[in-house]
Amino acid sequence: MRSRAQPTRRQWALPSTLLAVWLGLLAAGGFGWARGQQLGGEPSPREKAEAHLARAEQFRKDAVDMYRDGDPLAIDGFYLGCREAWDAIWTCPGAADLLAEAGEEYARGLEGLLAAARRHGRLDGCRGLVVGSKWDPVKVPLVMRGHPLPAEAVIDVVSIPPAGDSRVSRCHQRWGFGVPVVLRTVDEPPEVEQTPLDNVDPIQAEATFDNDFLPPRQSLSATAVLRFAMPGEPAFPETLVGPASVTPPAAVLDLVNPVEVARVRIGPWRPPLAADLTSPLLDMLEGIPKRSNVQGFLQPFRRTSSLPRLEMLEPYVPGKIPVVFIHGLASDEGTWFEMLNELRTWPGFHRCFTPWVFHYPTGAPFLPTSAQLRLQLGKLLKQLDPAGTNGPLHNVVLVGHSMGGLHAKMMAIHSGNRFWDAISYKPFDQVNLPGKLRQRSRDSFFFEPIPQVRRVVFIATPHGGSSWATRAVGMLASAAVQQPEQIRAVHDAIVNANPPGTFHPDFEAADPHHDRHARARLPALGSHAADSPGGRRDVAHDRGHGPPHRWPG
Repeated sequence: MRSRAQPTRRQWALPSTLLAVWLGLLAAGGFGWARGQQLGGEPSPREKAEAHLARAEQFRKDAVDMYRDGDPLAIDGFYLGCREAWDAIWTCPGAADLLAEAGEEYARGLEGLLAAARRHGRLDGCRGLVVGSKWDPVKVPLVMRGHPLPAEAVIDVVSIPPAGDSRVSRCHQRWGFGVPVVLRTVDEPPEVEQTPLDNVDPIQAEATFDNDFLPPRQSLSATAVLRFAMPGEPAFPETLVGPASVTPPAAVLDLVNPVEVARVRIGPWRPPLAADLTSPLLDMLEGIPKRSNVQGFLQPFRRTSSLPRLEMLEPYVPGKIPVVFIHGLASDEGTWFEMLNELRTWPGFHRCFTPWVFHYPTGAPFLPTSAQLRLQLGKLLKQLDPAGTNGPLHNVVLVGHSMGGLHAKMMAIHSGNRFWDAISYKPFDQVNLPGKLRQRSRDSFFFEPIPQVRRVVFIATPHGGSSWATRAVGMLASAAVQQPEQIRAVHDAIVNANPPGTFHPDFEAADPHHDRHARARLPALGSHAADSPGGRRDVAHDRGHGPPHRWPG
């Protein structure tokens, strides 16, 4: 007679390797705690701590094997290993050597736990960290400490440091308790296909952007600390009858801002909090769409991700002063990450400032690009401070390198008629401009200084124009820039809609947005660095000609 198979309900069960090791160690008296009981005496705190530590190491080693095999039970093995290491710290806080060893074991187990949970989709800001079986899960909540955003805003927790990048030469880390991690709050998929040049409408594309002002990937520095209650009952039953099954002990996963919090308290022990201030920058660099800076100059409209865009590298905290970094010719926002990596080690910068970057295709028209910076900066400041009462937002700092310095200068000067007079013999209101192009041209050629901009820092900025623009190399590079046919069509429509003699001959002979016209107008800016009515603006200069690898001054 065939026996009927009984349906089995899968529970969190101790893997055979863990079970065998556990029973063998108990039977052989391999733990100090078991030896103390065999001798009939009460084990000392150090013996108890050593027993916890030995169990933690064994749990972790077996969890590593399961992780390599792709077994999700590795999550629970790492979790119990962290609990045993935590109990070792609590049990014998007076032994410095044991505390150091237990802290290292705890960090190794926690790093494995976070990696395994991320691999199997058991870690995010909404659900927290999920351990145990799917029938009886234990949800470990994420608690943000010192961060200006809720846990629900975290979409990924990365415990494995990202690969290095040649644009960041040093790694700033601090030894301590816990595991440094990267918190991703934004992670957009990279753009892989180029837009055919004939399908691009740059007149519309330059004004198209959403209002979130977030980078493709926003990454924050944090240190993970898995907190358990004080040790009471053993983390795992010492008497096993039938299949081993437990409910993992409750805990809280703290995600601590290491800039705001320097130490962690575990009973009487107060070790420094571990920190890694560089990995978030490397993670953001990894998330920047892969594009050639030279291609961005020669083909400025081929990718949506290359359109002018102001981005906040971290959530804004009221009371901080924005510092807007603007890159130069044939470059991108990654140019500034070496400087930002150094500024992160300066507590004064964290207390007072917040970094923003302005990305733009450097082969795009100069004046419309500046108009986009002016428009987006004004919108973002209004969005953050609708009532206009946040004082630090009225002290914005602009830092520009090379061509970026010229864009920064355009935010702090009064245009007058100088830019329009550089291309036209007639006043603006007497020139026929089709459709929406009149307002777009007005925004590009006529503007006032942004009142919230109080300081401008120039690094290797050609205030009087660049001699390279008129040399053969510069003229050849300008000619190689690929502009959509729509720009030529707009130019021809403007010229044909007006009688001869309306525009300067060089404007009529070429498209109105070509880079050499912008360069031709640059000398007019030379004596107007602080030409801004209504208040003083500080202007700083750096006369070097290299990339901005260090903070000037």
